[in-house]
Amino acid sequence: MGGCLVSHRAAHRILAEDMTDEPPRRDNIDATVIHCRLGRDWAAPKQLGDDGWIFIGQRKAIIVTYDPDSEPGVEWIHASIAHADPRRIPSYSDLKELHRAVFNSGHAYQCFVPNGEHINITANVLHLWGRLDGQMALPAFGREGTI
Repeated sequence: MGGCLVSHRAAHRILAEDMTDEPPRRDNIDATVIHCRLGRDWAAPKQLGDDGWIFIGQRKAIIVTYDPDSEPGVEWIHASIAHADPRRIPSYSDLKELHRAVFNSGHAYQCFVPNGEHINITANVLHLWGRLDGQMALPAFGREGTI
């Protein structure tokens, strides 16, 4: 629990440094909770623009951003994970760690889009998207017991 208290204080200090009349959109992301789920091997979160946070771990990083604009009336979260070695792609285990830390037990999705719509600023990064409320955004494909 001590690691969570330290990160909580650090998160509040970081937020206090950037106070404006309108709260930053990143305030919709609970960086303290994400940091606690990641554990002590991760540094306190740092602001990433107005929309997000970056978490630096041992030889990997996570970026979490808030997106209320892509779908009117729905708040989305984007999360990505990458290794310090740009030649190394994150593993399935890394992706599960990202999901647990950011979305906990909520729904999140990895998207494969047509080549013309593919955007990737950095190679070998994996991404998840999910609604801020954790609700499902796709049909319940497993409703019959199998997918």
